[in-house]
Amino acid sequence: MKLLTDDNPIEDKLNAMEKKINELMQQVNSLKEQGQDIDNILNLLQVVVNTLQLSQAPFSVYRKTKSLTQKIVEKNPFLKYDEISRVIIKALERKGSMNLSQLTEAVRKERGTASRRIIRERVDKLLSKGLLIEDDEGFGRRIKINKKEENK
Repeated sequence: MKLLTDDNPIEDKLNAMEKKINELMQQVNSLKEQGQDIDNILNLLQVVVNTLQLSQAPFSVYRKTKSLTQKIVEKNPFLKYDEISRVIIKALERKGSMNLSQLTEAVRKERGTASRRIIRERVDKLLSKGLLIEDDEGFGRRIKINKKEENK
């Protein structure tokens, strides 16, 4: 399950929790087979429930990220019909400031295809609308989401 990026600490934590849950379920099944006392089973099930409750935290981060993109689309109706621009915003939201080549590669991963020329045109359009800004940090032209526009 990919939530944000390939090198995602949240995804790693979810995978670790999933592994722990599977181990707990194996223990529960083992106790059932051995005819152990019901209290032991209930205690293990309580641990599973607690683990599942803890696992909701990474999903709340994902929901916030998702809702940010939705907010930007709601405030800018032209994005509703422009998939490439939406994917550009999503990629910048997930990975932060990127140059045009990195952005093209990110869009290509998401959509399967992306032309550097088209990405440049869409970035220029989003820059002119004030949704994106050029990042002054680092070398070369880097693009990022305009935080002022994002919070309007």
